[in-house]
Amino acid sequence: AGIIMGTWVAGRVAHKKDAWDVLPWVVIPGVIGARLYHVIDWWWYYRDHLSLIPAVWTGGLGIFGGIFGGILGLWLWCRRHQQKLVEWLDFVAVGLPLGQAIGRWGNYFNQELYGLKTDLPWGIYIQAAGARFHPLFAYESLWDLVVFAVVSLRLPRFHSGQVRSGPAGRSGDVFALYLGLYSLGRFGLEWLRLESWPVNKIISLGLVVLSWIWLWTRNKRNLSFSWF
Repeated sequence: AGIIMGTWVAGRVAHKKDAWDVLPWVVIPGVIGARLYHVIDWWWYYRDHLSLIPAVWTGGLGIFGGIFGGILGLWLWCRRHQQKLVEWLDFVAVGLPLGQAIGRWGNYFNQELYGLKTDLPWGIYIQAAGARFHPLFAYESLWDLVVFAVVSLRLPRFHSGQVRSGPAGRSGDVFALYLGLYSLGRFGLEWLRLESWPVNKIISLGLVVLSWIWLWTRNKRNLSFSWF
């Protein structure tokens, strides 16, 4: 559901019917990248269970690996069809957070991705542990919706089939904004995870810094700070 809605939104914003043609080029490498990211994280387990590495249906996907894999696939598609990668990254940046917001609720049904114990009324009760925990999947889903709302304002918007010009910006800026905002939220949520992989924090913080360096160097002459 997340993939379908994310692709639909990206296609509408881009006003390009070939957005669905891009889908397998992004999703397949994205899933492979997400799986490899998880396998590296859990290598202490998979080194003794090598046959389970391709068993994606058993669970275990890392979003950062998925993003990197998806970018690689999109780059290959753009080279083949002579399209601008940075332009398509901006379109993807609008659909991606919406897809993530929807997809995160799969963690609810799997009773996974919960954080530290809490007495807060919205804590999710885990029967196996007999306690309530922070619903990190819900926190991230809400943050993804915030990111989706922000990046949606950075591209030309659509209404009844009519395109209206959005705020000025350069190609690639919207994707950088998405990456920075999402990584910022992810960095904060990592501190609530029960078994947080330190690399997640490093990558999250690194992407925040890199994205804002990108935006600053490309828009530093615009003293109105319209991107904020």
